[in-house]
Amino acid sequence: MLLYIHLIFMHTHERILSMLLILHECFGDVLGFCDNGTYDDSVNTYQLLADYIKFSVDYKVDPCEDFYQFACGNWKRNTKEEPPYGGEISSLQKLDQNFEEQQKKLLRSKTKSDSKAIQLARDFYQKCVSAEEAWNSTKTSGIIYVMEKIKEFGVFPMLSEDTVDEAKLNASFDLMWLLAYFNQNRTVLHRIAPRIVRDRYMDKAEISFYPSRDVFSFLAEPYAGKLKEQFTEFLLSLMKLIAEDIGVNYHETFAPPHILELQKFMEKLHAIPVPNLELLLPNDNYFDYESDFRNLSKVDRTTYSVNWTEYFLLVAPEEVHDYILEDPEVLVPDDRYIERFNKVLSEASPKTITNYVMVQYILSWLPLLEERYSRLVQMFAANAGETVPTARDDLCFFEAKEHFELAITSMYARSASKKVPKSLIENMVIGILKEFKGQIEESKWMDNEFKEVVLLKLHKLRWKLLDDELFYNNAALDAHYSDYAGMENLSFLHAEEWLTHKNKIQSFIRLIEIRDAKAEFENFSVMGYRANAYYYRPSNMINMYVCVISQTGRSRGSLHALYWLSSEKLNPIWDSPWRCRFSQKGISH
Repeated sequence: MLLYIHLIFMHTHERILSMLLILHECFGDVLGFCDNGTYDDSVNTYQLLADYIKFSVDYKVDPCEDFYQFACGNWKRNTKEEPPYGGEISSLQKLDQNFEEQQKKLLRSKTKSDSKAIQLARDFYQKCVSAEEAWNSTKTSGIIYVMEKIKEFGVFPMLSEDTVDEAKLNASFDLMWLLAYFNQNRTVLHRIAPRIVRDRYMDKAEISFYPSRDVFSFLAEPYAGKLKEQFTEFLLSLMKLIAEDIGVNYHETFAPPHILELQKFMEKLHAIPVPNLELLLPNDNYFDYESDFRNLSKVDRTTYSVNWTEYFLLVAPEEVHDYILEDPEVLVPDDRYIERFNKVLSEASPKTITNYVMVQYILSWLPLLEERYSRLVQMFAANAGETVPTARDDLCFFEAKEHFELAITSMYARSASKKVPKSLIENMVIGILKEFKGQIEESKWMDNEFKEVVLLKLHKLRWKLLDDELFYNNAALDAHYSDYAGMENLSFLHAEEWLTHKNKIQSFIRLIEIRDAKAEFENFSVMGYRANAYYYRPSNMINMYVCVISQTGRSRGSLHALYWLSSEKLNPIWDSPWRCRFSQKGISH
């Protein structure tokens, strides 16, 4: 093994630390690319790994004196690029871009696949890319599909050419039905409507009433006057575009005053302090068990105008209804937040709340529409400091990956190589682990207590070659997507809505799933295609560390960091002296 040969020329403590870099169970994945697609791919990728270690590691540095310099010293010297302001560069970026481009190329292929699942993924991607061309050929617009959904519910006050009868609207207004209708396929109202979130570590799903962080958080900032003006202009421009496309005389509508009322409502909504928002963790889809829980029935009795139990019975699949009726515990902010939330809602008119819900629904579709709509989003997002895909094929690739990740991974695997014998990879991993254990036992610079801790850590190290049957077997892969039958005849936006609704149903099903950790470890599809301590050819990945240079935006200098990659977050070890400390729980930083 080339990696083994490379390691034996290091000093003992360097070999051990290098193996730790490769084998530590919390490391993430680095993609390596080989062009020949043969059974030698695994050897070639270990060569890439060995070369990367040589390119990055500075063996002249004692790792217990300065671990960052040991791990990334040569990488810093060999990397001449400077990151953009507020951005970063890393050894993964070029590989990620290469990987994405290869997958896009395969998705663009006109060759019909023998796998129905792969063909569905290709068809969806190609429909997305060519959607504007299809709309132009029929002299229509994607926004018409969105506005028809709104029309099915009722009048959109903001673009109505007739004066809205507010007395009639107030008498018939039902916030629960309004929220249920527009959140049935996707949760678009993260400031009002609850959603499903997961514990990052246990993968347990819960209902959360915490509002998410979103692009409109600037509305609560006192010094964001310029951005608020740009938001007003954005909404005015958007309504003019929509009016033109649906055949409404914009000047006969009440859009300008309605937009001002809407913005004031949103400012009040976003100004409500959210207690312990950080408990949702950096990604809003996850929560921490320190979050506040209470029974759903208690939230029903405290939240303005909405019986949330009935709301969930409207939007959740029937399989989850018994769970909802059992009055489950849900994640909620504190009572003070709920009181202020109720006050803001009670002071707003039904007309304003209706406009708010419908505008949020429209905004959720904008990036998928014609260029004149997506460009409007991009311009405002840039002003707000947010990043959105600017190229249509990038956007379509992200959408396709969200809905067909397994099929696209399988498509790439088949193009890259044939099935790799597991025995070859198993022998490599066993050899590395055996060498690692031997180096620790023979070490002269570790005392016995130190060795015992490291060997215990090594003994607990789990690794497994994941079953790649779904990657190469058409019957197994197509069975995984068997309930997608019929969507190939849908238009792009209809297919997107159908798939999004399906994803939302699955998120509800997670509430009642009984998780079997051992079984999930056996099943790669639940593990998110992540693997530890081995090279896996179909997904072309191997675990290791990544060096990063980041421009923080707070100073003119660069910030260097070493990242342990895990599947959900990056854990930085900053550019500073780092002492090796060990305990029975393992290594701490």
